[in-house]
Amino acid sequence: MAILAGELAQLEAEEANTRRLLDLERQALDLAERELSRIERLAASGSVSTSQRDAQRRSTLGQHQAVTSLENTLALLPTRRDILGAQRERASVRLAEAHRDRADTRFVAPYDLRLGEVDVELHQFVGVGQRLFEADSLAAAEVEARLPFSMVHRLLGSVAPAELKPGTLHLSERIDLDLINADLELVGAPGVGWEGRVVRVASGLDPATRAVRVVVRVEQPWRDARPPDRPPLQRGMYVRVRLSAPSSELRLVVPASALHQGELYPVDGQDRLVRRPVSVAFQQGELAVIEAGLAPGERVVVDDLQPVIEGMALSVRRDEATEARLAGRARGDAVSEEQP
Repeated sequence: MAILAGELAQLEAEEANTRRLLDLERQALDLAERELSRIERLAASGSVSTSQRDAQRRSTLGQHQAVTSLENTLALLPTRRDILGAQRERASVRLAEAHRDRADTRFVAPYDLRLGEVDVELHQFVGVGQRLFEADSLAAAEVEARLPFSMVHRLLGSVAPAELKPGTLHLSERIDLDLINADLELVGAPGVGWEGRVVRVASGLDPATRAVRVVVRVEQPWRDARPPDRPPLQRGMYVRVRLSAPSSELRLVVPASALHQGELYPVDGQDRLVRRPVSVAFQQGELAVIEAGLAPGERVVVDDLQPVIEGMALSVRRDEATEARLAGRARGDAVSEEQP
């Protein structure tokens, strides 16, 4: 606004100066025309040369050109004044809109927030679409765990209903996500963790790892926070996510180290070694789930025998510590994934 007002004032001064110059140039033109008339009479009587007459004609034409140029300048000044007036009016409208926008501008969050990075300063102009700040909700935090498809298939398969209604499309109708237990642990800080729940499976696979993205939600991550012993779950933390779900059927589990190229070494009733091929449903960590080839209650050799001879006599000893560790791992480590 101030710039436009200054330009209008400059235009008024320029108009006044141009009019004064035009008056002077017109007076000079009048003198030149009278002088030309006098020289034309003298040239007709032969008192002056033709070159003098032509020089006066050129001078008079130059004076006409100067007057015409100033008149054209004055003729354009109203147009420039109208343009500046329109610009000032438009600037006034935009200024009024800016005042209304500023009066209407306010930030209201539907939940409590914790401010993170702030990208603006006091009295700084902010354009449309410019980021102002980052803020995290105090109500909940979400962690996206990336899991291999095979693990997700086994995990979700255990909580999927046997039959689906016709036309069932929503994931919550296909799978009961509430049956999945989710525990989070801060990597590098044993004993620091949170309980969560699986809220959704993100659309599409991770483009880098081709893994399934499972989203775990932790309610009230700042509740009961006691830094540094128990920090709140915040953006950028690297956590380990453990997902587990009850199996729809009982499974036989043996240590993965007890498998030898698809064979197990059971012990028969006479404490003799038997070499038996088995079908493995899947392996996970140090566990192997046996699908066929082993019956409940059979004893399996977990030591690394050398040599291995069918029917060789064994001195059998029950390893209760291995049994307890195996049972604990089978109950608690269904799926494990680290994700920041």
